[in-house]
Amino acid sequence: MTGANDIGRKSPEQILDDMLVICETVHHQSPSARILLSEILPRGQNMFPKCAISNYYLRKWNEDATAVNKLMKNGRLNQEWLSVIELTEFHDGIFKKNIIPTL
Repeated sequence: MTGANDIGRKSPEQILDDMLVICETVHHQSPSARILLSEILPRGQNMFPKCAISNYYLRKWNEDATAVNKLMKNGRLNQEWLSVIELTEFHDGIFKKNIIPTL
């Protein structure tokens, strides 16, 4: 699988390319299937004190996740058999509650 696991290892553009390859592979194997692709969810601070993630790392990770999500909406994934599930309410709610550092 690709997406969240690749953040920090690949550019947002490479991640989107990998997502598209997977979606196209599934589409070719099952042309009548409708593919739903979810945006990448933001990460928040780990609630376990000994596993704390630095705010810098969280900010960078969330910036890259946001970049991938924006690329998903720019039209390259505009296929009638593919829909991007936008999680706007989730993103808005988690940032407004300061659960994760702002971008």
